[in-house]
Amino acid sequence: MKKTMFFTMIAILLTSLFVLGCTPGDGSNDDELDQDDVSQLMGKILILQAYGSSADAAGISHSFVELYNVTNTAIDLSGLSIYYADGTNQPNVTTDGQWKRISLDGKSIPAKCSFLILGQKQSATAARYQIPDDYYDINDSSFTLSNRAFKVALIEGNAELTVQNPFNTDGAGTKVAGYIDMVGAANTYPAEDSINGYEISPARNSGSVAVRRKNLNDTDDNGTDFASLDYRPWSTGNPDRMTDEQLERYKPRNAEYGAWNPLTGEKTDLAIENVTINGNGVKNGALNINVAGQVTLSAGIVPSDADLTGVTYAWSVSDESPSGVITLPSSVNSATILITAAEEGTAKVNLNVKGPGIGPDGITGTIDVTVVQGTASLMILQIGAATDGNIQRSFVELYNNTNLTITLDDAYSLQYATGTKVAANETEDGEWKKINLSGTILPYSSYLILGPQKTTAGGDSPAALQFDNNDSADFYLETFELSNRAVKVVVMNNQTLLTVQNPFNTDGSGTKAAGYIDMIGIINDATDKILGSEGETTYISNVYRISKQVGLRRISLVDTDDNSVDFIAITYSQLVTKLGGVITAYSNEYEIKRPKNQLFGAWNPITGEKIN
Repeated sequence: MKKTMFFTMIAILLTSLFVLGCTPGDGSNDDELDQDDVSQLMGKILILQAYGSSADAAGISHSFVELYNVTNTAIDLSGLSIYYADGTNQPNVTTDGQWKRISLDGKSIPAKCSFLILGQKQSATAARYQIPDDYYDINDSSFTLSNRAFKVALIEGNAELTVQNPFNTDGAGTKVAGYIDMVGAANTYPAEDSINGYEISPARNSGSVAVRRKNLNDTDDNGTDFASLDYRPWSTGNPDRMTDEQLERYKPRNAEYGAWNPLTGEKTDLAIENVTINGNGVKNGALNINVAGQVTLSAGIVPSDADLTGVTYAWSVSDESPSGVITLPSSVNSATILITAAEEGTAKVNLNVKGPGIGPDGITGTIDVTVVQGTASLMILQIGAATDGNIQRSFVELYNNTNLTITLDDAYSLQYATGTKVAANETEDGEWKKINLSGTILPYSSYLILGPQKTTAGGDSPAALQFDNNDSADFYLETFELSNRAVKVVVMNNQTLLTVQNPFNTDGSGTKAAGYIDMIGIINDATDKILGSEGETTYISNVYRISKQVGLRRISLVDTDDNSVDFIAITYSQLVTKLGGVITAYSNEYEIKRPKNQLFGAWNPITGEKIN
């Protein structure tokens, strides 16, 4: 769990994933839009971060816009422009300030790099983070953004921009010609500040707060896609502000900084270093499947944003493996293959990858495939903790990410424990509690464990996430309750009560407890402590944390064994309205992210699509 704090925002959620180096789609939700009108660069260059400074701004010394190239190739910026304008520090104003333009002609963004447009220094002493005056790709002394309300658009073209909202020029979703990306933000919208250009809903900014993308998937909703990062120094009394470590991770970069991952802050080497083989929903290098079952194997390239131009893939079964255990398709040059389990036994599957920058022998990854009767794998898809907030019941949603039915009886358990406070200096979490699971989980289906209904406090009533009754659960337990401060949840392929603090890493060397399948450990803030998780235990305010308002959900079905990469917070109250006490979803995102039970059937929990 390598994260700490994308502040003051909701979970992305994240209709989608962040897998390092994954290039998102075009991000358009406008089915009727003539895609010839928008730029082919839409979804390839993103506005990563923007900030409006001032003479007394406490956050950052300069106004800036940071772009990011999500692709594996350099992009020529000639012909592109940054347009920007300020909103108004008054409510209900329908016209923003006049658009201004900065040409990007003659510039380019290398693969996986940022590009920094910087204004003149405005806050020379008050700002916590001082950008060096010579640290930029473009420096425009007249460029400044308001810390009350601003909008920034990246457009392929140089014509005068006159519409208020280039993302939606006519109220029907038509984008301005050459549209690539946009962010609109306001401090107190709509009560005190007005901004009339943004994607779906504005983000929030201030003199202390920059708006920054939560991940590299663009859902075309600024309010969902951008978090509010408070650059002021962190303290125990101000946990939503930025630590020194977070400052190093999230501060703006220029192109000279080189290829990097803007979510982890780590530099990126675009050459292939290692190859693994990943089973469908299975991790840790050992895949169990049923006789006659079929499972997709895929190449895991390290780093995941390596340049794959010219790469070839050769799959094989090791000579020492028993013949007949599995069959592979013949002569497949592909990063994924579908294997068929023929008979019980264990076989070793190899993948040899060759290409530019790799030695003549290539790089080989392996996975052991064991064919058995009736065993498959599970993953924790989502958890939530109920007290008196917007989550009505404590829940865990499991997901069977295989094409095999999993029989739970006498074989699987869900175990959970509560953490402590840092100040208490405890060396152990609370005792493990165990639920012996029963029934089956059909292929590509969810399984829902629920606790009792809680009474929602008046300020949050009605709860944004509700369950009709106890029968909504596949497994209901009256005593089941998760902590909303510090909790760990584990799925085990046995029904033996755990005694170790961290079954994912029992000895500090990566040894897992016998029967280990999946786990999440999470805290509310820096005052909380949990001693079990996949990866480093941490939190990021309103983006990666748990509370009575916020659950945790997987970003994708790719399990990296790092909770902070794999999960993100879901604030259900920000996905609905409660007018007249009636819960109404803003969009289909709410229905996708609502926990599902077996009756819902086979589905893809990332896209929400049903599976036949």
